[in-house]
Amino acid sequence: MDDGYIIESVKEILQCLKENRVRTTFFVVSEIFEWYPELIYSINEEGHEIAFHTFGHQKITNLQVLNEEIKKSRRFIDEFKPKGFRAPEITIRREFFGVLSDNGFFYDSSTYGDFSLVRKISGLLEIPVSSFRLFGNSKKITFPRSLSLNLVLKEIPFGSGYLIGLLGSGVSFFIDQVNCSGKPAILFIHPWQISVSKKKMAKCNMKMLPYLVNRRKAFRALLSRYEFTTLLDLYRSLNSSHLDAS
Repeated sequence: MDDGYIIESVKEILQCLKENRVRTTFFVVSEIFEWYPELIYSINEEGHEIAFHTFGHQKITNLQVLNEEIKKSRRFIDEFKPKGFRAPEITIRREFFGVLSDNGFFYDSSTYGDFSLVRKISGLLEIPVSSFRLFGNSKKITFPRSLSLNLVLKEIPFGSGYLIGLLGSGVSFFIDQVNCSGKPAILFIHPWQISVSKKKMAKCNMKMLPYLVNRRKAFRALLSRYEFTTLLDLYRSLNSSHLDAS
């Protein structure tokens, strides 16, 4: 997971955010807290939200795996009390929400979809990573709703680091479309897309190539063009309104 670029890339990201006066959400793999605790503390001290991205970035295939990842991350969870969760590979099942709610989480962001799909599920608010619908109109979330051929045939998941890798600051077109309709865009990017890992490059295949394009310039352009907030602040604003449960 790390060949020395994590510290370098996160420090660069923090500097970019500071220069643009942006507070955002870091979904942290808690194993990195075991390796570099001072790095996670520095993120927190800069005023950013610390959210949870499992212990070792293992795909959550069942409740046993989820419970084990939470158990191994107890020191991290007790220290930062994260309220947000994102599953590896943006893949989650409905039955996981109760466990997350019982462990103190307020929201999840492990699906793709339009912002209109925000729903409360088993006590958690699901906030999808943004996609732009090409055909039809989906009014409910089905699980899992991850990056798949079936998904991309109907919509463009422009909030994904994969699409940012492909399009760079070109994702602005989709952000503008969403913002013009009065909705926020939810996007994510990986540290290795800012400071590309040589080890990852050596193992690169064509499918992974968009993740390994250095998007430092695009990242800076997006920060300077738009206003950003943390997902926790977005959750608080949404939670104060009346949301349908499903």
